[in-house]
Amino acid sequence: MAPLVPQITTLKTRLFRCFADTSRLLILEALREGSLTVGAIVAKTGLSQLNVSNHLRCLSDCDLVVSQSQGRSTLYQLSNPKVTALLKLAEEVLRDSARDVYECTHSIEDGSPLAEKEPGMSKATPDAPRTIELPIKGMDGAEWSQHVHALPARGWCTPRTSLVVWAGQAISVGIGQSFTLHRHYATQISISLGAPLQVRTHASGPYTEQQSFIVGPNIPHQVKGEGVPYFALWSENRALAELARRLSTTSASELPALPENLLNALLPVLLASGGQLPDAQAGQALLSHVLTTLIGPTWDEGPNDPRIATARSLITPQFLVEQSQPITFLATFVHLSPSRFRHLFHSEMGMSVQSYLRWKRLMAALYTSARGASLTEAAHAAGFADSAHLTRVFHATFGMQPSRIFKNSHVVQIIPGAER
Repeated sequence: MAPLVPQITTLKTRLFRCFADTSRLLILEALREGSLTVGAIVAKTGLSQLNVSNHLRCLSDCDLVVSQSQGRSTLYQLSNPKVTALLKLAEEVLRDSARDVYECTHSIEDGSPLAEKEPGMSKATPDAPRTIELPIKGMDGAEWSQHVHALPARGWCTPRTSLVVWAGQAISVGIGQSFTLHRHYATQISISLGAPLQVRTHASGPYTEQQSFIVGPNIPHQVKGEGVPYFALWSENRALAELARRLSTTSASELPALPENLLNALLPVLLASGGQLPDAQAGQALLSHVLTTLIGPTWDEGPNDPRIATARSLITPQFLVEQSQPITFLATFVHLSPSRFRHLFHSEMGMSVQSYLRWKRLMAALYTSARGASLTEAAHAAGFADSAHLTRVFHATFGMQPSRIFKNSHVVQIIPGAER
């Protein structure tokens, strides 16, 4: 029999603690019948509205309950049929053991703290929340996926996500979120370090579960990864775009998984990061390792055509703000007609020059925000008309509102990478 892993037992303890409050369990039981508003839950359970709202927030943070707007109302429902199955299984256990459970004098009362520090947990302080130290030594990707379940980003004491941003790429390590359907102008790689990610390419299509995926430029995709420890990379590197295209062709999927040999080579380093990148230097080291593993040591090389390389070198934040006709300016500077420049740029970069300029504006806005700028200041510094313009483009590109990560929020810490 395999030895027990204390940290996994700790996670199970925390999961069952979500069910161990009478009010929360009443709410979960009420939701077994279907979606309900707060008012309907109050009527069914007899709890106060304030009590229901507070516990719904907790259950949502732990991903046991999800919500959706319907007109002016918000409907709540169980997030997973397995929650219903677990409640039903508890009833089956009680059929055999109800009397003993009722008479047990050793049960922990609702809300009482554990007397001793749980294994695998570091002590909390006001400035440093507790973190769960998950076992990684000797575990390959398959074992990790089987034994480690996702941790909700709030309420389970996990660290902030680190996002390191350079001019042409970004990496993120930490606790995942869910994103609406979106497309962007870089190649993206996402790797789950816990439960599988749920991904799809159409708003009405089914989700598939994958530990990793790579998606090339301008391919729509939607990701559900709330609470899942993960790594993500966005890069304008053309060799990475070619890798995405090649894997997509061979797998007949727009969201192919990374080959197993590459995934197994990356997992130990990603897991060893501990879910945090303390500074830009650590981010650069991780970026270099990932790209070297995926596409070789020459990953930092630019376009083959010197005219495109020259044009790219001119696209600075100041250029994006000052040039009202950037494509015409760039084409003239490298002695090409605008139409020939567009064709050559797409051939070299794998994306249109318009898409590339929009992507550079977003990267410039993130980079400026990482240095303390407000959303409005970042928008103006990157050549957007205003913060509303930046918000629209950001949401369409990343599937989330920029307010969720700008200005080092409690969810994401943005770190500016060294200028290259």
